[in-house]
Amino acid sequence: MPTPRKPTAGFWIVVAAVVLPVLYVLSFGPACWISSRAQPSGEIVSVIYRPLIEAMTDDSDWIRTPDWIRPALWKYASLKTKYSVAVTTSEPRRLRFDLW
Repeated sequence: MPTPRKPTAGFWIVVAAVVLPVLYVLSFGPACWISSRAQPSGEIVSVIYRPLIEAMTDDSDWIRTPDWIRPALWKYASLKTKYSVAVTTSEPRRLRFDLW
C-alpha cells in the first residue's frame, strides 16, 4: 500500500489564493454590521474594503463589475445593519451608516 503524500507548498499556495479572496468578500457583510453599531462613520471598513466599496458605485474609474454585483453588494452591506448604508461621493469614497 503506498504511503499518502503530504500536500506540497504549491498546493497550499493555490488553496490560499482561492480561499483568501472568498473570505475577504464574505467578511464584508459582518464587518458592515459591526461597524454600523460600533462606528457609524464607517472609516475603518472604508479603508479595509475599498475595492468592494468602489465596486458598489456606478462611476468607478478603476474597476468594472457585472451589473448583478453592485446590487448584491449593497444588499449584503445593509443586511441587518442598524442604519442605512451610503457611500460618500468625494474621494476617497467612504462607507457611511445613517439613521433611516
